[in-house]
Amino acid sequence: MNEIENSINIIQEISNQERSVVNNLISQLPFSTPLEAEEYIMFDDLQINNEMVTEEEIISILNPVEEEVIESNTTPKVSMKDAVIAFETAHNFLQQGDLEIDYKEFKTFKSLKRKVTLLNNEKLIQPNIINYFNK
Repeated sequence: MNEIENSINIIQEISNQERSVVNNLISQLPFSTPLEAEEYIMFDDLQINNEMVTEEEIISILNPVEEEVIESNTTPKVSMKDAVIAFETAHNFLQQGDLEIDYKEFKTFKSLKRKVTLLNNEKLIQPNIINYFNK
């Protein structure tokens, strides 16, 4: 009886390893919603209809993925004022100590914050009227 249980355990372990390998390979595909290994393995069993899939059906299945990529690439424009406020909020959060970051990361963050603040201040400085006529 013990040999049967060992055999079953070995078979289940091999099966789990194979599923893990298939899941890993599937996750490397350039799809945002790939099949799970179990769906891939059972795909033929799930197909009740013996009809061939048309080209239009294949294209319609793949098109929503492309639309999602296009939508996610459009980022809203952020104003300088909003960026300064966001950096100040993030700086306050980091000073609370809720997130542990090392000195180098904090120094880099402060440098970025300083650059955004300086850029904002430069835009707020009123230009000299003489510079306007010298152009």
